[in-house]
Amino acid sequence: KPENLIFWRLEPQPEVKIELEQLEKALIEARIRNPKLRIAIKGHKDAEFGVISDIMDVFQKTNNTRFNLVTNFEDDTKPAEDDGTSSRSVNDDLARR
Repeated sequence: KPENLIFWRLEPQPEVKIELEQLEKALIEARIRNPKLRIAIKGHKDAEFGVISDIMDVFQKTNNTRFNLVTNFEDDTKPAEDDGTSSRSVNDDLARR
C-alpha cells in the first residue's frame, strides 16, 4: 500500500524514504560504520502489522536482533500526582536497584 511507507533515519541526517528492498543493505552498511548502532522502530498507530513484521524479518536476516519499538502513546513524562503506585514510580524504583 502507498501509505505503508518506510522512513530511514541515521542521526544526525534527516529522515528519508526507503524501500523495504533497500533496508537490508542500509542496515548492513550502518552496522559496519558503527558496530554499536542502536536501532529503534517507530510505528504509526494505524500501520499494518505486516509492514512492521517485514521490517523485523530484515532485522533478523541482517543479525540485528536487538532494537527498540517506539509507539505513539500519550506523553507520560508529564508530572502526575505520585502515590508510589504509578508505573513510572515503580519503573524508577526498579531502575535504581
